[in-house]
Amino acid sequence: MADVTINLHNKDVKVSVPDGGDLKEQFNEASAFVRSLAMNMKIRDVEAGITPPRATHEVVKENGEWRLKRFRFS
Repeated sequence: MADVTINLHNKDVKVSVPDGGDLKEQFNEASAFVRSLAMNMKIRDVEAGITPPRATHEVVKENGEWRLKRFRFS
């Protein structure tokens, strides 16, 4: 897995993407996915006070870095 960094809630958040292929294309796909999650209120960020009831992903601090993690399957 490779990581791409996307600015979300004024934080640089790392998102994991599969290895291989064009890095620019992977970044574009990851950022489109994260934008879609944000527009549909599927991301919670407790520190920023964003806690939508139907969130499926969460911004968490892991080893000193902000990461987007899936926590619920709906």
